[in-house]
Amino acid sequence: MRRAWMVIAMVCVASIAWAQQDAKAEEKAAEERAKARLAEFRKSLRTCRETDHFVDALAGLANEPHALILAELKLWLAKPQYEIRLKAAEELSKFTGDGKASATLIAAAVTEKETGVATAYLDRLLEIRHRAS
Repeated sequence: MRRAWMVIAMVCVASIAWAQQDAKAEEKAAEERAKARLAEFRKSLRTCRETDHFVDALAGLANEPHALILAELKLWLAKPQYEIRLKAAEELSKFTGDGKASATLIAAAVTEKETGVATAYLDRLLEIRHRAS
């Protein structure tokens, strides 16, 4: 009987280790996709000269929500052109259920000087649907 419990315990430990290994591989793959998307985004920035070009470059950046992309979008919320800030907020709204994305939009709305842009940030915050926000 004791031997049977030992075998069952070993099988449980092995299955847990296998599941953790799969999760780590999935995280690594997501990070690689985010890095590839950021490299593509930065490459497209080289040809940007006008505000509309930057807005077009930002389009679709957050299709693969990841912490690296979130950090990049935070930088774009600080740009002087309001069109760029609005597009960055739109991309942040794709981080559904992410507390860091909602905190970023709340902080941006609080520090925003233009009322229309701050209101747009709060509208985008509703799309994230994070419980705390």
